[in-house]
Amino acid sequence: HSIDFIDSGYLALKNRNSKTFLSKRLFHFESLRARRFEERIAKKSKFSSAVSVLDASAIHHSVNVIPNGVAVPKEQKKVKLGKADTRLKLVMSGNFDYPPNREGAENAIRFIRSSEFSGKIELAFVGFSSDKFLQEKLSLGNFGFRISATGTVEDIKAAIMGHDAALALMTTGSGIQNKVLEAFSVGLPVIISEKVSKGLPVANSYGSRIATTQKEFDEAIEFLLKAENRRLICNHNRNHCAENYDWEALMKKLQDRIHDERGNFSSRP
Repeated sequence: HSIDFIDSGYLALKNRNSKTFLSKRLFHFESLRARRFEERIAKKSKFSSAVSVLDASAIHHSVNVIPNGVAVPKEQKKVKLGKADTRLKLVMSGNFDYPPNREGAENAIRFIRSSEFSGKIELAFVGFSSDKFLQEKLSLGNFGFRISATGTVEDIKAAIMGHDAALALMTTGSGIQNKVLEAFSVGLPVIISEKVSKGLPVANSYGSRIATTQKEFDEAIEFLLKAENRRLICNHNRNHCAENYDWEALMKKLQDRIHDERGNFSSRP
C-alpha cells in the first residue's frame, strides 16, 4: 500500500506548547506513541510521502517529500508605486481555533506593538475563531496600531490580496503552512518565523523574511514599506509558486513516483 502522511503527527505533538507539568508529560508520551506508529507504517508501505523534509525525516528515512500545492490566480495583484508608503497593511489568515495559529497571532501583536513602525501598521486577521479568541484580543484596545478581524470568508485569496504583506509567525506545529503558499500565490511578501521557513521544501529568501527577533521584524517592515520592493517581490512570488507549487505538476510527480516505487517493489526478490 501507499500512504501520504501529509505532515508528522509526532512533530505536531512534540511541538505543542503546554502550561502545566501534567499536560507536558501527556504530549510527550503521545508524541512518542505517534512516532513509533508512523515509523512502523512507513516501513510497511510500498510508497510513502510527506509535505516537507522536516516532516519526512521525523517519520522515516524512506519517506518521500511531495509538497502541498497551490493554484496561482490569473488576476495579478497591483502594487502602486511612488514614495514610501505611510501605512503597511499586514494580514494573517487561518483557523484561529488551531493552537499554532493562536500563538502566531500573539507573536504578531507582540512584534507590532513593540515596533518603531507600529504607527504605520494595520493588521487584519482573516479566518475562523469559534470561541471569540480574536474578538477578545481586539476588545483589549490600546494597541497603538489598527487591528481588525473578518471572521470566516468564502475566498481566502481574494480576502488577503488587498493587503501589502502577510504574517506567519508560528513556532509550533508541523508541515507546510498553507497560508504562506496562498500569500505567495497572490504575490504577497511574507514575514515568517524560522520554524515556518523549515517547513518550506523550496527556500524563498527573497519573497519571505524571517523574523525571530524584534530587530529582524522591524527591518522587514522597513523594507516592505517601500512599494517598489513589494512590486518586485509580487512578481517573484507568483513565479516561485508556479515553478515549485503548481498542483498539476505536483500531482503528476506524485503519480510518477508511486508508479516507479510500485515497479521497484514488485521486482524485488
